[in-house]
Amino acid sequence: MDFFVMTGLTLIVFAWIIQLLEVWKLDQKINLWFIFFYALGSICLVIDSIISKNIDVALFNLLTVVFSGIIFAIILSNFKNKKK
Repeated sequence: MDFFVMTGLTLIVFAWIIQLLEVWKLDQKINLWFIFFYALGSICLVIDSIISKNIDVALFNLLTVVFSGIIFAIILSNFKNKKK
C-alpha cells in the first residue's frame, strides 16, 4: 500500500479508537481529537487519490475533510464561548 493510504487509514483508525473510548465512558460528545485525526487521515487519502488520479475518490474524501473542519470549528467555537 502507498504511504499516504497507510498513514491516512491509520489516522482514521486512531480517531475511531479515541471516539470509542469516549463512548465507553458514557460521554456522548464527539471528541475534538477524533475529528482532528479523522480529518488528517482523510487529507492523506485525498493526497493519495490525487496522486493516483482517482479524482472521484479524492472529491468524496475532500468532502469528509470539509465536514470535519466545519464540525471542528463549531465545537471549538462552542468551547471558547463556554469559557467566557
